[in-house]
Amino acid sequence: MYRSDTDYANKKLPINYEAISSDSIFFDMVYNPAETSMMKAFNSKGAKAVNGLEMLHLQADAAWDIIQNFLADNLNNPM
Repeated sequence: MYRSDTDYANKKLPINYEAISSDSIFFDMVYNPAETSMMKAFNSKGAKAVNGLEMLHLQADAAWDIIQNFLADNLNNPM
């Protein structure tokens, strides 16, 4: 797994760049920077490249719901 722009710069990813087209979708779990060098490479070929910010928000929302449900259950029914 490559986790940062630094990793992209230092390692050759096993990607067939010739196969990238406007039908391609690339998901980069990195959210800072908003657009990584890999995302730029895919965008330059007309592909859709998405960063990990939306996933971070969805995980935060899910965690908030879990915490709120736990607190509601345990405040009403102390152990």
